[in-house]
Amino acid sequence: MDQLADAMQVAALEGQRSKGKENVHRATDDYVKDMLYGRRAMPHRWKIAAASALDISFADYEQQALSVKHGMDLVTNEDGILPINFWPHVEWRSQFTPPRKIAARLYGASKTGLLPLFTVIPGQWQPPTGFTGYANLRNAAWHELVENYSRMKKEPPNPKAAWHVRRIVETQASSIALEIMQADYRDILVTATQQGLQHAIDTSSGNERTVRQWLAASWQAGDSSEPVLPGSRHLVVNLMVLTKDGSVVVSRQGPDSPESAGSWATSVSTVVNPKTDCNSSDKPDLARAASRGCKEELNVETDGVSVRWLALAAGLKLGSHTFFGLLESPWSQEEIRKAVAQNVERAKSDSTRVCQVVEVDFLKLTSEAVGRRLKTNDYRPYLELGLALLLWRNGEAEIVDGIQEPFSKTMEV
Repeated sequence: MDQLADAMQVAALEGQRSKGKENVHRATDDYVKDMLYGRRAMPHRWKIAAASALDISFADYEQQALSVKHGMDLVTNEDGILPINFWPHVEWRSQFTPPRKIAARLYGASKTGLLPLFTVIPGQWQPPTGFTGYANLRNAAWHELVENYSRMKKEPPNPKAAWHVRRIVETQASSIALEIMQADYRDILVTATQQGLQHAIDTSSGNERTVRQWLAASWQAGDSSEPVLPGSRHLVVNLMVLTKDGSVVVSRQGPDSPESAGSWATSVSTVVNPKTDCNSSDKPDLARAASRGCKEELNVETDGVSVRWLALAAGLKLGSHTFFGLLESPWSQEEIRKAVAQNVERAKSDSTRVCQVVEVDFLKLTSEAVGRRLKTNDYRPYLELGLALLLWRNGEAEIVDGIQEPFSKTMEV
């Protein structure tokens, strides 16, 4: 890729000089690579330069470029391009909200509801090659988490399984299919948290890199079925709960949620558990995950069957694959507030009890109310995405970018 970029630079300079232009300058290397990786539109003169550098006719270049665009051929990633810099981010706007971007890519967004489909791949997720100390780093991250619980005088958790999203197989108007396999929750601590991804490591090549850079080196840019880093890609449920008067429940995270302590988040947010959130075929049951999340975080009972799944979001920053659901509940604001308060009181009297949500608030589902709420900076990005999806569903907001077009498993990626 570096050689092609350099050859394009030379061809572009020669083309400019041949037209009699003086004082022409090289573009920056980043500018050219952005065009090659598809992050920047390629002007006509640079397409000519690319054809010249490849030593093919411009007509052949146009034909091959068109084939790549429709076939989503893989782009090499020797430079360690990050998904957050490659894919267009979700961009949305409303009458009271100027265009805003969220570092995610939407798959299968539907106003009427999606049917999630899962195929379980045997085996356990393994990290990419190039870092022999991964197991030690994973254990060290888990030990630090256990120590944090001990400092809070809470019972340390046991290592547990999580679902790794191997790839998105198919997206249609009414369904989305995923291939998944089991991973260890300790993998999330290393490959899907800000602290873990920023950790410095020594790779087998002798270079010091961060975990994020190590993962990025083996990421295939342009593959829409695997849009994020080859880390844990854990499967998450985020619920937007509406009260019976149509207000949205927003939840403030407590110290038991170290990644988001003190921040406001979606009504419920939980990692799908392979042991407790499965159906009779041992496949993920998102309704069960939703039901468990409501009980654990809001202290309310629901079977989760009435949840309407609106979208799958691939998080471009940390790599989670999150199903956003809408639950139109029969509960009043006061009932939910009292239920959460009971949870908090139980945690105060029992130091071993985990209490992720320490407070709830209620927001009217209007573009004006949401616009005012987003002027603060005390919330997690997925709360904004959940609110944007609800407004979009009600016709009060527009999602202008960041939605992956439907594709099927027969598509070459």
